[in-house]
Amino acid sequence: MKEIKFRAWHKEERRIIAYEDIVSLFFVGSNGINEKIEDGSRYRFYERNEIELNQYIGFKDSQDKDIYEEDYVEAYRYGQRIIGLVTWDYGLCIKDIKRDQETDEEVQFYSDGVLNFRWDELSMIGNRYENEL
Repeated sequence: MKEIKFRAWHKEERRIIAYEDIVSLFFVGSNGINEKIEDGSRYRFYERNEIELNQYIGFKDSQDKDIYEEDYVEAYRYGQRIIGLVTWDYGLCIKDIKRDQETDEEVQFYSDGVLNFRWDELSMIGNRYENEL
């Protein structure tokens, strides 16, 4: 059974709130998260419009790090380095990010990560919030 956990990106403070620091998620009513602060005896509430939630996808990378939605991963296929963004699009996939050398425009294509990669062969190298590629 896949472990269900989330992390959050705080839009204004521009920081990741780790799974370990999220005390509770609210999807009805107040709709947000509680983050534990300092020694864990106090909490801060953030409304849903202040954060973006990313779900753990149930796989770890080659360094045993959890992989979440919106993480950048690196893999090598047929000797070519591929950097992709983990996302959901009709199922879990890696959206490969490449640059057209003539126009410098982003060229994207989708590949089914489960069929084309073993998750434990990937390296998580950052996320779209904290790392610009």
